[in-house]
Amino acid sequence: MPVTNYLIEFTMRKSAVIIPSSLRRPKLLQRALEHVARQSRAADLVVIACDVGQQDSPVADLAGSWPDFDGALHLVANSDAPGLSNTLNTALRHLEALLPDDAIISLLDDDDYWSPNYLAAIEAQFDAGADFVAAPFLHPGEDDPQRPARQPPDAIAPDLFLVGNPGISNSTMSISFGLLREIGGWNGALPSCTDRDACLRLCRAGARYRVAKGATAFIDRTHQTPRLTDRGGAAKFDGLEVFHDQWRDAMSPEVLAASRARAFTLFDYDPGLTLGNTRQPLVIATMSVNPLLLERLLLSLDRHAAARFDVTVIALRNNPAETWPASAAQGLKIRYFSPPKARGVLKIAEARSFLQDKVRAYVESRPAAPPVWFLDDDFTVDDAAITKLGEAISAPNRGADAILGQYVGDSPNAALSGLLFELQDLKANLEWLDGLPAEATLPDRRAENRAWMAEFADTFHYALSLDRRPDRIAWLEPRAEMDTAGQAREWLVGNLERLSRGNSLFRDLRGFGNPSALELGAPSLHRGGTIVIFNPAMLTVPFPIIDGPNGSVRRSDMMWALLATRKFGFTIRRSNLETLHRREQGTGAELGLRKTLDELIGSCVFNSLRQSFLAPGGPDFAAALHARATATIGRLAQYFGEIDNALAALDRLEIPEVSHLTRCLRGLLDDSFRSDLTKGLRALTRTETASRIAEQFEAFAQPNRSSQPSCQLIRPRSRMTLTSHFNDTIQLLRLGDLAGAERPLIRMHSSCQFSEVFGATDCDCANQLEAAMTEIEARGCGAILYLVQEGRGHGLRDKIRIVDRMREAQETTYEACDALGLAHDIRTYDHAATLLRDLGVERLRLLGNNPSKAQALRDQGLDVSERRLSGTISFESLDYLASKKAHGHREIFLRPEGLAVAGIDGADPLIIDSTRGRFGELSNFAPYPIFAQGLVWRSSEHFYQACKFAMPGLRDRIRRAATPADAKAIAHAHCDQMIADWEDMRLSVMYSTVRLKLKQHPEILESLVSTGHREIIERSNTDSFWGKLRDGRGDNCFGRILMLLRHELGSGETARDTQRSTSLIEGV
Repeated sequence: MPVTNYLIEFTMRKSAVIIPSSLRRPKLLQRALEHVARQSRAADLVVIACDVGQQDSPVADLAGSWPDFDGALHLVANSDAPGLSNTLNTALRHLEALLPDDAIISLLDDDDYWSPNYLAAIEAQFDAGADFVAAPFLHPGEDDPQRPARQPPDAIAPDLFLVGNPGISNSTMSISFGLLREIGGWNGALPSCTDRDACLRLCRAGARYRVAKGATAFIDRTHQTPRLTDRGGAAKFDGLEVFHDQWRDAMSPEVLAASRARAFTLFDYDPGLTLGNTRQPLVIATMSVNPLLLERLLLSLDRHAAARFDVTVIALRNNPAETWPASAAQGLKIRYFSPPKARGVLKIAEARSFLQDKVRAYVESRPAAPPVWFLDDDFTVDDAAITKLGEAISAPNRGADAILGQYVGDSPNAALSGLLFELQDLKANLEWLDGLPAEATLPDRRAENRAWMAEFADTFHYALSLDRRPDRIAWLEPRAEMDTAGQAREWLVGNLERLSRGNSLFRDLRGFGNPSALELGAPSLHRGGTIVIFNPAMLTVPFPIIDGPNGSVRRSDMMWALLATRKFGFTIRRSNLETLHRREQGTGAELGLRKTLDELIGSCVFNSLRQSFLAPGGPDFAAALHARATATIGRLAQYFGEIDNALAALDRLEIPEVSHLTRCLRGLLDDSFRSDLTKGLRALTRTETASRIAEQFEAFAQPNRSSQPSCQLIRPRSRMTLTSHFNDTIQLLRLGDLAGAERPLIRMHSSCQFSEVFGATDCDCANQLEAAMTEIEARGCGAILYLVQEGRGHGLRDKIRIVDRMREAQETTYEACDALGLAHDIRTYDHAATLLRDLGVERLRLLGNNPSKAQALRDQGLDVSERRLSGTISFESLDYLASKKAHGHREIFLRPEGLAVAGIDGADPLIIDSTRGRFGELSNFAPYPIFAQGLVWRSSEHFYQACKFAMPGLRDRIRRAATPADAKAIAHAHCDQMIADWEDMRLSVMYSTVRLKLKQHPEILESLVSTGHREIIERSNTDSFWGKLRDGRGDNCFGRILMLLRHELGSGETARDTQRSTSLIEGV
């Protein structure tokens, strides 16, 4: 749109409106412009400021439907860094040559709108001496007379905006042009909080503030696209961080505490209480299901790390059922995330993937990538760890993309794996202590312990190891209040229950290096609960989410390391960066069947992958897994025998407390426990299990599925991006920012060459695809996942067999599959779920009518809501659609409630009661032929009536009827022969018939569109379903179909289709 650059001659105060927009929400922007155009005091200039960094839709595709404002509409594009502030500043620069300083600048977000008197009420306050005016506001749905508008403050002061937003936002504020220029416009460093920052600077500039009580702004929260105020959004987190860093010095302790509490409550962000942007940045990433554990970690970081580093914590609160209070830590910036409540507690691999995605997004947004320390929530840090971390960050010859930290304290392995050693140590220590005088000083055997434990550093605590195990005893070591042999024995007997809880008494993990300086060890294939990542590219390595025989396979962190090193070429080195690990779970978790079996399966799978995956000369994975599982089963049998011997040996000591322990352990490790472990491991020896696991892991080893070659697919109303994934089995067609949308529209569409390529009309696949693309384009954000799954997964050859059987035997798809011995549906959606996660989509609105697709995605942990998809249907597809509905699909056919259209003006309804009057061409009886099913029908009524029947002869007789009334009479005479479920189908058939008529007769569509928003009523003397009776009773379904099609087709999107269809009819 050309911009007119000339100086306007002013005889009165001028009013300009700035609408910042990413052009991702064309219908909402259209609404905003229409409300500006309806203002009782017209705007002198309207500027749409486009954030081109986010622009997805070409302007030319949108601008044709905008009000023209008599040439006063200007369009400018933000050429600076993307973001609201720079977009607004672009508009200000554009207006400098056009407006004087006393002009009024009113802001309107593109998803909001105003009352008709808004600009007039604002101007009245400027005429009364104001240079900064705020207006009351409502949220749509609250704009009823009973609910008063929410009022901005009567007076402004800096503390109001330092604490929060007291009810003034972009769409409710108007400022004099000169004052805006005086404060320097908007702060380009702020991705959000722009209104609070601007209001603070207006306060400092001495703005003359007033409230326009007669105006109302409508702040829309009903749509599904994201706002800067959304909880957990990156822009909100970044804006809050920059805002607090820039304004912290102006905050009193009380104001800072209040601002911090508000940020936590509304946005899951904690800015901390101390300024930290001058120190080395450090990201801590953690996930937790336990608020107490998370708080313990945060306090240790606050105590030991905050003084040295500018710490940002990214915390996944992985338990929606818990209450998560604000942390008492004061020196940390904390960004809290939670999975959707519908997903509950994420499994460990899914949680790690979720957390890494959030961390990657944060790191990529920083000017320089900070190091990231992933820490499990059951760790704590100390000063020595922080000192070593600083050395690692500053080491120029680190030779690693990441370093592993070292556990000190509890082992992360399942408690069963170290139990045998603990029982043997217990017996030996009790016998040793009983041989010493009670008052004797406890001998210090730490050096002895350390020497042999260093020799067996990887196995001294892991008695289930298949490799070499130490045949040594870990001796009790002196500690506070345990100086004598008697005190040691008393402590030992008093803490026996720790063994039944799964904790260690003798073999805590310990560091084996210089305690005061960083030491880097050999490259490693491992990753545990403590790893520091220096190379941000490692954050793109996917976490393998592997479905095994007992659910999601554990050791995803180790598999991640395997991919990172062997597939993607990164280097991970061991280090002596020590962190204290203390388990807090109870008996059921640590010595229970589920935890033990999960650990053993994860160990078998990981070690087999390590042997086979990209290992020169390595064995086949299935063979490696079979051998590993078989060896582990044998080792378990031997191990339980050793445990039984150890328990018997302890019983012979005849110590009551010890006997109680052995009884408890025998109850936990009974025959059922042992047989279930063996049974679970034996599943790994099956070839199909190994194949499934290998296939899943190999999929994660492929290049990032969301980073593929792409091209632009140009459609009449959009430019969509096309990529191909999973060896061309999924084509992705996307529009807009999927990761940034609250719930993007997603269509998982299985390929159908019959209808989509060859034009078959006996299924709805092509229509469903087109309907989905149209809806996504209208929303401005969404994706089609086009799955190569011909014939519901059977392939094209079997699909041909199925269709042939259907024709010959007059069977439904399902009956034909049964007859041919084929399953009804063998499609899977695992890769689709994986691709959605790669795209940053965790919550989505699924377009379609098949509930099994939605459930498949939910089973993969995605948060799915469903949206029914309706498209045009043909006569040939009626039986097919009815069979789909009978086999569990959602309501496929159009229902009366689906005819609703907002914004209808019922004050002056348009009445259709004949074909002769004005708008009579809209009647179904109007003599306008349509071309359908390869034939010409004399009217749309002819075609509609024929669709009621399956008999070709009767359909042809209806088609040849002289008038629409004759066609209806013939159909009525044979009403007992109508196809089954006609009552369910009739709305969809009528909708499709009228839509076809409008597309083939553009002059009728133009006539329909010319009715604007008027209510359309089909007047009938007898039919209260399709029309309304003269007394006002009736459903008026035909009139409502016309209004729905006016809404859907009125934008000109079908111009090419109508021209093509007209040519076709003329040719016939």
